[in-house]
Amino acid sequence: MVIRLAFTAHHITGPLRAYYLVYDSANASLFMLPVQSPEFRSIGTSCPLPLPREDGGYTLALLGNRLCPATDRYDSPALCLWSLPAPSDISQNDMDQCVVKGRHHLNDQSFNVHMAFSCNGNAVWGDLTQGIMYCSYSDLLKGGDIVNFKYVRLPEKHRITYHQALMMGEMHFHRNIGLVGNSIWFVSITPSDSGTGHTMVEVWTLDLTKVEKREWATLIVFRMQNIWELDAFNKKGLPKSLPRFPILRQQDDGVLYMLLPDLTGSKCYLVGIDVGRSRGKWPQIVSSRCLALPWMRRPVVLPVDFFEPRGMVE
Repeated sequence: MVIRLAFTAHHITGPLRAYYLVYDSANASLFMLPVQSPEFRSIGTSCPLPLPREDGGYTLALLGNRLCPATDRYDSPALCLWSLPAPSDISQNDMDQCVVKGRHHLNDQSFNVHMAFSCNGNAVWGDLTQGIMYCSYSDLLKGGDIVNFKYVRLPEKHRITYHQALMMGEMHFHRNIGLVGNSIWFVSITPSDSGTGHTMVEVWTLDLTKVEKREWATLIVFRMQNIWELDAFNKKGLPKSLPRFPILRQQDDGVLYMLLPDLTGSKCYLVGIDVGRSRGKWPQIVSSRCLALPWMRRPVVLPVDFFEPRGMVE
């Protein structure tokens, strides 16, 4: 787990001092790392991706741009890497300083980082408006100065320009990219002027283990009206509201989670929908939980056991 913290030194003029806290639950170890050097600026999410190494340690990777002396601008694509010691060296306080490497891929100009995760030996960065970039652990961790990336664009109808994205607001409200089982999912929720029931939910999958051309494939497309008509939806008294924040979990293969705000705004429901384990069939509700908190227009942090079958979470 990686947490980014900023510490303010009021007696020092200049930028805030910021650090990353890295907790390894397997070894019960905690590290504090200074953020990247001034020559590097992250893009999108500023929390690095932890990557396991063969020696049992971890390397943290952060995607961004390097300062170009010729232009005095951050326009040189780069990676910032920190190497944490292996468990056998856990008593040592010293570790490698941040190393900045160059990176190559097909679309450096417009890519933004909304999330980062590991998938089948690859480090993956996702842009909810453009697609994903990825590279293998071996390419990233070897000693070369340049890391070569591969790029898979979103399906054409789901690509969004930078200016369109600004008008749409927070992308996490209605989109997500993540690992489910052994494949990458892209989820898009598209509201309709014809009413909430006509809201379209699309799930696409991508398999990085394929040797042939890697491209997104449609898993399922449905309207919220299809969900409303399910017996389980009505028996549980779920609200017929616009779904928000699609949630993907690797351990719940075939299941898409969405938050449905109560029409009163006093609570919301986390609904699990089976969309991937029964190809060709209508989606089915497999779980629902009530989150007894005021509905807020921002992501909600859930307790670890929230996905287990229990009663209302206070």
